[in-house]
Amino acid sequence: MRDAIKEYLNLTQEEKSELWKNAIFVFDTNIFLNLYRYTEVTRESLLNAMRQLSDRIWMPKQVAQELMKDRPKVIFDTLGIFKALKDEKENFIKDCREKLRREDTDIKIDNMSKELDKHLDILIKESNYIENVDEDEILNQLLQLYEKKVGNGFSDAEIEEIKKEGTERYNKQIPPGYKDYKKGEGNNAFGDLIIWKEILLFAKKNKKDIIYVTGDKKEDWWEIVNGRTLGPRVELKKEFLEETKQKFNMYSMDRFLEQFKNVQGTQIQQSAIDEVKNYERILEEKYRRIRNKHLRRQESERIDAEQHHLMALLCKLDEKQESLEIRIKEFQHIFETKEDLICEDIEETEKFNRLLDEFKDCLAYLNDVLHKKMEIKKEIERLTWKRERLSNSYERREKEFDQL
Repeated sequence: MRDAIKEYLNLTQEEKSELWKNAIFVFDTNIFLNLYRYTEVTRESLLNAMRQLSDRIWMPKQVAQELMKDRPKVIFDTLGIFKALKDEKENFIKDCREKLRREDTDIKIDNMSKELDKHLDILIKESNYIENVDEDEILNQLLQLYEKKVGNGFSDAEIEEIKKEGTERYNKQIPPGYKDYKKGEGNNAFGDLIIWKEILLFAKKNKKDIIYVTGDKKEDWWEIVNGRTLGPRVELKKEFLEETKQKFNMYSMDRFLEQFKNVQGTQIQQSAIDEVKNYERILEEKYRRIRNKHLRRQESERIDAEQHHLMALLCKLDEKQESLEIRIKEFQHIFETKEDLICEDIEETEKFNRLLDEFKDCLAYLNDVLHKKMEIKKEIERLTWKRERLSNSYERREKEFDQL
């Protein structure tokens, strides 16, 4: 039975241990970019792990290209965080002077400002962030670590074929990468699939098991059930096994560091693991925020479309009501002269009775129209309330995220 459902079975602890000893380690682009975001202690813990595994690490060309493309922005964004903190500190000091009505030379305010500067400088020193793109020690270490350990990638023609396949896969929500499909045209939308194809080719050609380490938390990489991550997507395990006949497993960054610490017996500060966990938690919340925003937009669009449909229906019913009321007034005018119609003439009497039946039908129809209008107005009110509630819920979640 095991052979029939291999892709559904997680590796045993023994298989995981064996895999860790022999597999090639492949790190996703976000792992390398996060080196520029982590403090020096955490960054050094990860780089040290890569050094110890240096004979069993490999980088897809797509990862190398994404790293070089996104590296400057990450460096400047990270520096911008401390600039923003310094600006906030200056605004805080200015606010204190104004609200407390203190002079610019007030010693206590000056001391508080110096103390804040001191702690900010400590944080900056502890982080040891890269300040110059051209003087990048992190990149220098990666260049040395991955010398002759980067894949050849694909030709332009092969990339185009992967994109065509990717479009078909993503429309069927076949992992990996379909969650990035809305990033737009080019390799951004198909980056994960290109990386995956490189890994498959490398593993097959070199007959190597693979451990993939990623900071990506989305369900187009991970099997997620009721909010719990069970492991790599079943489709990925199946495809890897069928294409390469090798073993495959995945780790998040914090689980990788914990496993590395336990298996390699290397001392890794708990603060490093905690920082990675905290950063991944923020990223996960950010993804949830984006996902909720997308779902909220979809729900808002659905509500808008339903309200638009109901409003159009209400307009038609208004027209029908107006038409019926005009017809009823005509009947009333006829019945006011009913004495002229009621006679012994059988034909005229039958005509009157038909008019009377038609009049009753009009009244019943009008009553039905009024009832439907009332129901539609209630539904429009309910949808309006639902939309306001959705908006308030989203704003509350935004505030919760901003407090992280």
